[in-house]
Amino acid sequence: MFKLYLDKSLNKSSEIILPTTMFEMERRYGSYGNRRRRVLENSTAYPDFPLPEMKKVLPEVVLTGQSVNQLSFLACRLDGLTEEELMIFNSAIAMKRPETLVDLINLSCNLDKFSYILGDLDSVQKESRIDLSKGYIVTEYGCVYENAELDAVYDGERLPYPGYEKNCIFSIWLHTDTYPGKFSLSLPAPKEKMDHALRKLRIHSFEECQDMIIRSEIPGLEERLPCENSIEKLNKLAFILQKLALNQEGEERNLFLAALEAEAPFELDQVIEIAEHLKDYQILSEKPISFDHAGCDRKYQEQNVCVSTTYGFVRRKDRPIQLLSEELNTFRLFSPLTGQLYLKTGFGVMEDEPVDIGAEVLCIYKEKITKAIEEELEKMKCERGLADFLDNLLLKQKVYAMTPGVEKWNDRLWGVLEVKTNGELTAGERNAITSEWEGQCSDGFGEGFEQNEIEVNDGVLCVRFWQSDQQFFIKPESELKGQSKDQEYSVMNHIN
Repeated sequence: MFKLYLDKSLNKSSEIILPTTMFEMERRYGSYGNRRRRVLENSTAYPDFPLPEMKKVLPEVVLTGQSVNQLSFLACRLDGLTEEELMIFNSAIAMKRPETLVDLINLSCNLDKFSYILGDLDSVQKESRIDLSKGYIVTEYGCVYENAELDAVYDGERLPYPGYEKNCIFSIWLHTDTYPGKFSLSLPAPKEKMDHALRKLRIHSFEECQDMIIRSEIPGLEERLPCENSIEKLNKLAFILQKLALNQEGEERNLFLAALEAEAPFELDQVIEIAEHLKDYQILSEKPISFDHAGCDRKYQEQNVCVSTTYGFVRRKDRPIQLLSEELNTFRLFSPLTGQLYLKTGFGVMEDEPVDIGAEVLCIYKEKITKAIEEELEKMKCERGLADFLDNLLLKQKVYAMTPGVEKWNDRLWGVLEVKTNGELTAGERNAITSEWEGQCSDGFGEGFEQNEIEVNDGVLCVRFWQSDQQFFIKPESELKGQSKDQEYSVMNHIN
């Protein structure tokens, strides 16, 4: 992170902390006049870059939406670089003399094309056989030299990931209360890079992160990972997959993805074991077969000791693949409901402004709301309810059905999601289901259902499954009703 000044004198009152956006700058500094004119657009600003050579090559920048985004990218990227990487970047700038922000960004994404060796130039040339023909610079610590042609990572259009590393496997965004914004980290990463991330985030362990977004550079892998966010285990997995070159298209990548589907691992240790023993897996038939909870081609699978996946039938040579449990378990998630009622006047006309009603009053309309939910699900044509919309394929295999509904409890009407699963879910998988349901409440099923006007005797009712305030929560039935886990499962068996 670094600062941008709107005044050449670097007056503190004109400083802007990067990363930010042009819109945020305009809003924060009150630059909208009576005619809402953007006064910062095309003005000159002065970046307080943390590296001396950056200040030399770009002492000032013309502000546009694009240049602010580019400066914000550099702020995030520099934050993720170790002390040695910053030294190499500073030296690379002195060697290459980039003239634009695009050039600077490209150079920052090519640090792997530069090497650093201790000692003065004479000792370096005498004791090593390195090629200095592409360019080098001597610093007070040693010699930085270019060892390969640079890649055009950024074309001036779409910015790369701030933690960009060539041939990385995972791109991760991390957030803590002690770090402003989100920190970017590419995996695999050496220990010094991991330690640097912890120092920047001001935490002792990655388990302290409040938020974690994981993206995979291997198409199809992200949605086949178990619901476990262990950075250390992901890093170990990333080193294995990078060695196998699974970020490249080929049969091995498809075999790995098929093996994940077949094994349905619930933790990353199992994924690591699958990657380490990939040679033991075999695709018997490349005929794609969709998942079927009734067990498609069961006879073929039993005869060949294999499992059906979207890549074909898969088996493991050294041991049989453990199939998912066919026993259905059930648990339920509860969340508060609110509603708006458009009252009908004596002349049969609806009022323009609705009346807000709480969960106590909604109990009156329970049957009407239940029927409306059933009709909504029927329109969506989902055999397994909201389970059809799960992004994680492993979770999608384990979840038999996710059905929204309502229930009266404690004189209030609650939103309920009934979840039926093949076997038990891990804590991480339950948390993932809770997050998926919250997303459905706010943007998916819940958003659509709120617009579904339910005719009642008093007028027209609109029901909200989600609220944007601190009153909203999602709790397991056992937690809400004060049940023990044993009590919760006894309720499950009764429901089934």
